[in-house]
This record gives sequence, structure tokens and C-alpha cells, in this order.
Amino acid sequence: MASDPSHARPHPCSAWHWATRPVPSRGPGRFLDAVLDHTPPGSVRDGIGAARRLLTVADPLLAARALGNGRKTAAHDTVPFTLWSAARHLDDVEQAIWTTRRRAATSTPPARSSAASWAAGPGSADCHATGCAARNRCRKVVPFAAPVAMPPPERVWSDDDWAVIRLGHRPVGMDDRWSAYVESDTMHLHRSWTGHQIYEARFGRTPDGRFVVAARVEADGGRHRRAGDAYDRLLLELLVDTILLQRHDPRRWDELASLR
Repeated sequence: MASDPSHARPHPCSAWHWATRPVPSRGPGRFLDAVLDHTPPGSVRDGIGAARRLLTVADPLLAARALGNGRKTAAHDTVPFTLWSAARHLDDVEQAIWTTRRRAATSTPPARSSAASWAAGPGSADCHATGCAARNRCRKVVPFAAPVAMPPPERVWSDDDWAVIRLGHRPVGMDDRWSAYVESDTMHLHRSWTGHQIYEARFGRTPDGRFVVAARVEADGGRHRRAGDAYDRLLLELLVDTILLQRHDPRRWDELASLR
């Protein structure tokens, strides 16, 4: 292994040292709960908390989109997914390593990560292992000024997608223009700079997953320039896919531009 560290750590990752100790067998949830108990507050702990909530997600690529893929070469972008993978394969170290390795290999660009070897740590030791965004963690939250009903997107998201959507989204830079959080079954989308709420979507359940039962949009022209129901319906759908699920479809964005 390379002698130079490949990941910057904002604080000592004491949870990692604790997690690699030989310990009695425990289930995935209890494993991550114990790691959280030994992790100081910060972005790494937030990510591990998100990993705990995504244990029901079976798709590693979807989990990696939500938890990080190692491209930022920082602990908060690597540790959460690594622990998610280890927790889901507590009795199969080889599978944990390969799951993490495939995540790193399919990132764009490929992650310069030691995550696959990290995954062997908890798995070997325990061989028998958004950050979440919430209203009170958003930098600024300003409620609707003049909300009106709008037609909801005609789309069904899978239960795994919903698990990721519920984590919300906290902006990480000036170019990140949206924040999102979910309360109960209702998602709120705000502009990150002003805090103005632009969309609200209440989700319901079907046998195939989750869909938007009802939606509202800001009608105050000083906060949101509307271009019609079709535009807002498609933009709401694309924000869920792009901001929350990290799935970018250029063709759909071109379609949105044509509706202006």
C-alpha cells in the first residue's frame, strides 16, 4: 500500500479504530449504531448516520450516490459507504471488499481510494459489518409566500430511491443551488442562497414504490419565475433525480429548456 495518505480527515476517525477491534457478532444495524456511539460529531458521523438509514437499500451504486464515492479524497466521502458495505456483509469479508471495489471502479473519475481495503477491517474484526439534511440543519429556510397547487410528476420511484430521497440534500458550495429535506412523507425544496421554498411534494405509496400524490409551487414572481405547469412538473422530477439521486439525464434537461 502507498505510504502517503490518500484521504484528508477533518478529525481523528476514532470510530474506525474502534470498529476494527475483535468484537462479538452483531447485526448490521447494531454494528453501525455502535460505530456511531464512538464517532465524534461532524461530517463523517453524519454520513455514517445516513449509511445506517440506508441499510435496507440493496443497490450499492444507489447507496454510493448518496453516501459518497471517494472522489473528494476525504473521510466523509469514503468512510460512510465503506461501513455500509461492511455492515451488509458482516459474515462475508470478500463480498464486502468486492462491493466497495466495484463502487470505486464505477465512479467517474475512478476514486483514488483505499476504501476496498478499509472494508476488510470491520469485516475481518467482526467477521461473524446525509449526511442527512433536516429543516433545522439547513442554513436558511423561508416558507412559501404564495403557494399554489401544481400537477405532480407522473413517476414512480422505487423504495430504495425513497430511502435516499428521505436523506435530503445539503448544499456544499456556492454552485449548489438547492437544499431539500423530508418531514414525514413530504419533501421540501428550497433555494440554497435565499432559503425560499419553491416546491413541496407529498409522497404516497404504491406496490411498485413511491409517487407524488400532491405538489405545490411558489407563485410569487419575485421568488420563482413560473413557465407553466408542464415546466414545474418536469423540473420537480429532475430535481429529485439530479439533486437527491445523483442521476443526470441531459436529454430531460434539454426537454425542460424547450418548455421555457
